[in-house]
Amino acid sequence: MRTALVVNPRSGGKKSDRARRALVEAFHGLAPDGEVAETRADGGARGVVNGLLHAGFECVAVAGGDGSLNEAANGFFDEVPVSMGEGGAAALRAVNPEACMAVVPLGTGGDFRRTAGLEPDPIAALSLLTGTSTRPCDLGHVSYVDREDRLAGRLFLNIASFGMSGLVDEYVNRSGRALPGSMSFFLSTVRAFMDYRNVEVEVRMDSAAPTRKKMLTVAVANGRFFGGGMEVAPEAVTDDGLFDVTILGDLGLWDFTVHSKKLYGGKILGLEGVDHGRARRVEIATVDSAARMLMDLDGEPVGRLPATLTVLPGAIRLKS
Repeated sequence: MRTALVVNPRSGGKKSDRARRALVEAFHGLAPDGEVAETRADGGARGVVNGLLHAGFECVAVAGGDGSLNEAANGFFDEVPVSMGEGGAAALRAVNPEACMAVVPLGTGGDFRRTAGLEPDPIAALSLLTGTSTRPCDLGHVSYVDREDRLAGRLFLNIASFGMSGLVDEYVNRSGRALPGSMSFFLSTVRAFMDYRNVEVEVRMDSAAPTRKKMLTVAVANGRFFGGGMEVAPEAVTDDGLFDVTILGDLGLWDFTVHSKKLYGGKILGLEGVDHGRARRVEIATVDSAARMLMDLDGEPVGRLPATLTVLPGAIRLKS
């Protein structure tokens, strides 16, 4: 199996320079004929991974955080123009349906690796490359409004969330990620509670009647964790062909303070003000079209509502 390692040189901050060098050395020990590529800019992993797959690599190990994994997952697909009336659209086609991605944790949050059951040690994660087994993993696709107010579409691997969580990610990014991941997300969450005001939102899951109320955050989940270890979707399974949707209603800082232990411990479902459901398709919009509700994908702020999300069962294979 031709294998490449893609490294985000910014993941984990300056303290990870030594870890990255050790990781590359360990990779060459496991895959002497493998190739190492670095991303050069935000969003760069998508193009790097796409190029490697088109060059015939069958396994791409991605060393970075949840944002790097998101970019890499998008790189496993080509956009194919499809004529649709006057406008047109883009369908997604896998570069190589049999190719796989290996998760190598090297970032701030590390939320998807928790669902995947991986230890935080990136060199230990490389041991998966010695085997041949892979497993299917669902992806989500979301259509939304990007930060330039344009219609956009993108895949996600872990969780798409809307509301205060989008503001939290903005604050984490502004902080320069100088603190450990869980602490950075926790402090940014407290700060966001001071600034955020809950918005009235309508959520429709498949053909069920919509839920309409003020909401703090809506998490449309493939994985279980977001925000540096908050288990917002404790029952989510990455290969069941369904999103787990967790709606945090009109809650505030006091609720977070009282129930934070349950949120981090996977006991959030069933709490007053928390709704949960499963769906293959989710539509979300603010009731007031002038209201803005931020969205983030796999820990990266990318745009806002309205949004439509669709699950793609078994769309990518993970090294296991």
